[in-house]
Parts: sequence; C-alpha cells; structure tokens
Amino acid sequence: MTLTERLLHSTARIVGAKEQGTGFFLGRRAGPTEATPVLVTADHVFRNNPGDSVRVTVHGPTPQGGWKKIEFDLPIRKSGKDLWAKHPSQDVAAILVPANTTLPPDTSLAQAMFMSDDLLATDAVVLKLELAPGDQLFTFGFPAGYEENGLGADRMQRREFV
Repeated sequence: MTLTERLLHSTARIVGAKEQGTGFFLGRRAGPTEATPVLVTADHVFRNNPGDSVRVTVHGPTPQGGWKKIEFDLPIRKSGKDLWAKHPSQDVAAILVPANTTLPPDTSLAQAMFMSDDLLATDAVVLKLELAPGDQLFTFGFPAGYEENGLGADRMQRREFV
C-alpha cells in the first residue's frame, strides 16, 4: 500500500449534532507490535458538539481493490467530562479510541488506518524540505462536510498553500 493510500485510509469524517470536520488517525505505540488508535482533529469539532459521541466515517480497502465505507460512534464525553486532550493555544485536539469502541474486525483496515506518529513533520523536516509560504501542498479531507461521490472514495483531495 502506498503512502498516499495509507493517508487516504487514515483520514476520517467526524459528524456531530452541531459541528463536523476532518480528522486523521495515528497509532500511539502501546508495545513492540501494538498501537492504540488516536484521532486528531480540530478542538472545535468536539467542543461545539453537545452530545457524548460523534459519528466517525473511515474507508477501508476491499479484497477486490475497492473501498468500503465504515462508520462507528466515538465517545467524546463521559458523565459530562471531556475525553479528549486539547492543545493549550491552538485549535487541535486528540482522543484515544477506547478499546471497547466497536470497530470492524478488519485487520487490513487497522493496518491502513493507523499511521505512525513518526510520519508527522518536525521543524527539522520542514527546514530540510525548505517549505515556505506560497508552496503547494495536497491535503485530504471533507471540506464543508461534502463527500466527493457515493462510491466509497469520499475524501476530497485539495491543493492548499503553506
């Protein structure tokens, strides 16, 4: 599976009662061969939703080489207490996906979804790549909640600028 395909699989649509957004999954190392899934998104996606859970949509590979849409509910509050961690000054949040969350029993999905956190760019990587304002990047997401088509490949690829 290519890096682009893995990035597509790790991209999630998050929908709540009042807010929706895009997130991505990372695998937080829990041992030599185990990882706990972490969903990263904008803090307002969780904060502005009054309920105790949001609906998460991801896409997993099929044996035929296509895509399948997979949805599950993710708890974001318990007894009125927020379950996510928020960056102190930026609109960024991360939440551990609890072990008892009903995820599809599909090992190819888990392998595809949970990107290693060592793929996140550090300041050193940005400097090495000489990224600067005006440079173009490609991002995956669900802008304004839109889905590209109903065939399962619903993430949109957009050209953005640094």
